[in-house]
Amino acid sequence: MKIISKPVRIFLLLINVLMVAASGMVFVIGDFMAKTQTYNYAAQRWSQDTDYAQVSCFLEEGSGFTKNNIDMLKFELVTALKEAGADAEGQGSKPYPEAYSVSAGVQTLRSDRNVKNDTDVTVVGGDFFIFHAFELLDGSYLYDDDTMQDGILIDHDLAWTLYGTVEVSGLAVYIGDAKFYISGVVETPSTKVEKQCSGSLPKAYITYEGAERIGLSSSSDSISLSADSTAKTSLTQEKFNKINCYECMLPCPVEKFAYEQVKKFFDENYKNKYRIVDNTGRFEPSLMYNNHKKLYKYFIDDSSISYPYWENASRIMEYKLSNLYFWQRMLLVCPFIAVVCMFVKVYHVGGVLKARLKAKVSDKYDRFRTRKYKRENYGEN
Repeated sequence: MKIISKPVRIFLLLINVLMVAASGMVFVIGDFMAKTQTYNYAAQRWSQDTDYAQVSCFLEEGSGFTKNNIDMLKFELVTALKEAGADAEGQGSKPYPEAYSVSAGVQTLRSDRNVKNDTDVTVVGGDFFIFHAFELLDGSYLYDDDTMQDGILIDHDLAWTLYGTVEVSGLAVYIGDAKFYISGVVETPSTKVEKQCSGSLPKAYITYEGAERIGLSSSSDSISLSADSTAKTSLTQEKFNKINCYECMLPCPVEKFAYEQVKKFFDENYKNKYRIVDNTGRFEPSLMYNNHKKLYKYFIDDSSISYPYWENASRIMEYKLSNLYFWQRMLLVCPFIAVVCMFVKVYHVGGVLKARLKAKVSDKYDRFRTRKYKRENYGEN
């Protein structure tokens, strides 16, 4: 007697097919969502003949890690690469891509039209725009080897506020008395999570020398821009070298090589003063699924680290994808059970068929031996 009728079996089959299709669709959606956080895919964009891995470190205020310590880190990483037989492909002082940055806080920018706007300014160095390939609308990015270090990169919203157009490269803006020339214009953070994390102020980016020009120093975050010029000159003689975000890309002769080597350096010198992220494969479905069991970590961070908006956006995306990929796997539970049941049934049916086939073969063999015996002893055909 059949326990499940044919219409019911067809209905259950359709349900399982739909669940598998839904799981596949959720996977595609998750992959699309992850790739909106482009800064995590810098190594993928950079890698050609050699596989690179990307690592980011975020440091507490007053951690002690500055531009002065980068050469020591670079020496240890290059040494580790040589010992592993995977020399970096770069040359001289740039054996591999690296970037560093720190927030300059909110600064008031003024155009030649005397239009002012408060702006969230970030000080950047190294190959920052290799890691953060913002969409360029006009002009060019900032580079460490620019002849003049008085450039400033602004976003779309700030360009429209100050000049009413995005075609503003070469025009001047002022931070206090310091004059900067717009090197280019980039798109404003546009994804939902980036908007949630970047705040309402427009963005601008200056070099470390530019930070010194507006009065930032390593002894204090900033000085009043209305201070007398003598005090300003005295303070800006000290190099500005603070870092709260360090990023690098290294060749990976073995899995997790870059992550382990960078972590080793910061553990030895800045223990408990930093957080490290392995950007490579950060949003892998299996990793996100496992993270679902410890989602609390996205709500609790007992460090005093101030993350930049792009990292906060990625942390929110991790939270969303952890939930998404958890339910994507849950959609496969029923189809998996159905497949197991099918294999059990096939195995059972196969066993029955095997027994029947064996009995049939045995019966034919017995008949053959009987006929042979009669021929040999009684001459029967």
